[in-house]
Amino acid sequence: MINIGTCVNYLCSPTIFDEKKDHDVSYYYPPSVTFCITGNIYTTGFFNSWTKFLFFLKENPTLINPHFVSHYSDNIFESRNEMLGGGINKGECQLPLIEDFDSKYLFFMDSNMVFEPIQIMRIIYKMVKFDLNILSAICMQNDGVHSSAVKNDAEEVLVENEKFEYFTKDELIAEGSKFEGDLVEVSNVGLNFVCVKNELFENIEYPWFEPESFINLKGFYSDSHSVFRKIKKLDHKVLCDSSVIVGRDHIITAT
Repeated sequence: MINIGTCVNYLCSPTIFDEKKDHDVSYYYPPSVTFCITGNIYTTGFFNSWTKFLFFLKENPTLINPHFVSHYSDNIFESRNEMLGGGINKGECQLPLIEDFDSKYLFFMDSNMVFEPIQIMRIIYKMVKFDLNILSAICMQNDGVHSSAVKNDAEEVLVENEKFEYFTKDELIAEGSKFEGDLVEVSNVGLNFVCVKNELFENIEYPWFEPESFINLKGFYSDSHSVFRKIKKLDHKVLCDSSVIVGRDHIITAT
């Protein structure tokens, strides 16, 4: 059997993850990770990626302690909350997944993402190694150039430009090459392929996912942008791993 550190070192670039004597992560393994998948349509690309990941876990059962939750609702905010065990009839003070299992990390992914098992393991490994709170992959948009990582999520930017500006893949890779672990601080990300410490949701009030209305515009922030803006108020950073690049499968609806 191998542990997660050995696995990532072996399958990825070994120089990225050279262990330091003053930072022994072996005590933290295997980390408990709950995979949170929202949606009612699972694309072929996602199904193939997820199946490959399940076989990977079967062959390497000591890497992580995995759990899986999935939920769908027409209201994305309601769907996110109920997926984590929340409910409108359970009172104001609620903790995520408390009735189901103890999990240190929540790994959110969309049901149309295309990825390799090692990309999941790389994200989790860096969460543990660097004691991170939020870490996203580079999730490519349909134009093949931009990612879902926002440069500045302030409403003023939206008022001035009528849209947010997103990092390109090349910008993130160039910036990540300057820092250990290829980590880049960004303003916000989607919940497409991102790992979050469970305790962050324990530190914000329920409902964890609720729309943050704009002040000077009609409308509100998305579910992902709203929750990360709420978490950032507690002085937590949103980071992107520029060494992990994942794509999306096209969703085709039969008519």
